[in-house]
Amino acid sequence: MAHHHGVSHFYSMIAEALVDEGSIAVESSRSAVKEGVFQFFRTNFGRLLPKNEAVVSIEALQALAATMNGGVDVNEASHAPAGFIFLGQFIDHDITRSAMTVLGSPVDPEKVENLRTPGFDLDSLYLGNAQRLPLSEGLMRVGNAGHHQNDLPREVTSTIGQSTVLGNALIGDDRNDENGIISQLHLLFLKFHNAVFRKLKSRQIAPILDHGDLFAQTARIVRWHYQWLVRNEYLPMIIQADVLAQAERWVFGEDEMPEVWQNAPVMPVEFAAAAFRFGHSQVRDIYRLNASKLAALFKRVELDIDAMSFFSPVPQEDVIDWRYFFEVDDTINPQLARKIDAKMASQLFTLPGVVAGSDGSSLALRNLIRGSQTFNLPTGEMVAKAFCVDPIEIAPADESLKGATPLWFYCLKEAEMNNGRLGSVGGQIVAMVILRLLKESTFDTYVDAENWKPFLGQNDTFTMVDMVKVVQEMESELIQV
Repeated sequence: MAHHHGVSHFYSMIAEALVDEGSIAVESSRSAVKEGVFQFFRTNFGRLLPKNEAVVSIEALQALAATMNGGVDVNEASHAPAGFIFLGQFIDHDITRSAMTVLGSPVDPEKVENLRTPGFDLDSLYLGNAQRLPLSEGLMRVGNAGHHQNDLPREVTSTIGQSTVLGNALIGDDRNDENGIISQLHLLFLKFHNAVFRKLKSRQIAPILDHGDLFAQTARIVRWHYQWLVRNEYLPMIIQADVLAQAERWVFGEDEMPEVWQNAPVMPVEFAAAAFRFGHSQVRDIYRLNASKLAALFKRVELDIDAMSFFSPVPQEDVIDWRYFFEVDDTINPQLARKIDAKMASQLFTLPGVVAGSDGSSLALRNLIRGSQTFNLPTGEMVAKAFCVDPIEIAPADESLKGATPLWFYCLKEAEMNNGRLGSVGGQIVAMVILRLLKESTFDTYVDAENWKPFLGQNDTFTMVDMVKVVQEMESELIQV
């Protein structure tokens, strides 16, 4: 069967443009960019299934959004430590970023460019202009002179006497500075790169492939370990086990792939604008950043709790202690994400103006409008039928939504009925898109390396806890020097 819109066809075209490894270049094209060992590429979004031709009223979407306010961290906590909320955000920023659209104005997703490269190549970490490139030695930049080192590298906006005023983060994707936790997670990846680089340079570990310079070899190890944990830790954390197992069999050839997926686009809008937005339901109002500091998404005056940083330097007192976000230390129970369900934290319904802009203060309503009116996504019931699964029963918030549930809400409700894991519709979309990206990449992915296992964790696996511990080990060694 021809794969005119499929991943295989797209990647095969990109493969023709592969270039020699080992050098660093800045962004040079909207479609393909070479940087170090990577061949970065971009494509437009596409449709997995035909659009919904029915008109969905704003009143119906408002009624549905109004049912989703879950209060202040009152829903049942999930099985997932809170760090996985932000790992999901990091993954999303690594593979999707849509060009500007007007909320509520219909648009053809095939005309919307994905400004990220959908290949788990960590372009959000490694791609950027000359200021963002690694230091000549091969280490990634962290921290700033005159400021603590537990922050992203930042541009100097002005100098006042002996003090500097710091501004935007010098990173490959500015969205990874939109809150203090994702900012610190991006920093963790930078530090992980540096830890791997030091291990390679001191010959504590060997390169995966013995070619390319030391930076290229480091980046490959970082990327392969990242890809491993996405597939083997993150996906099982968020997707129902039988749904994920079936997707694995389809993608890796044990079972014949359904026709709907054989011709699927590289980045379906059903994934980007609906299924992979499940993380919004996991977000908490308030987080413990470390032993002495609580912070809210946005300032909570009534509780005397400050907001975490927002596109700005992270104060020393807000530096993340990852023991409160992942199961790093047996003596500390990490805070948990909210369960994936059809409820959201209260602060997401009253976004501050600086965040909301002109798109309204309710994130739930914005998501519903984007899916139903901007991209005219098929309903959850339509997708269930296309996937040959029985649709779930959902009491409609508005009579016009009976049997016609917006896809994003449907995915959340499905997870709610599956103890907080994505099910037959939402889970299949997320699993198939991510696994196909890993499998169909024509270069530099661990799944193409026969029998490769990670070597920076325990027992031939690798987790976020292992990443934290590798970085902690490096920092401890540097302190002792």
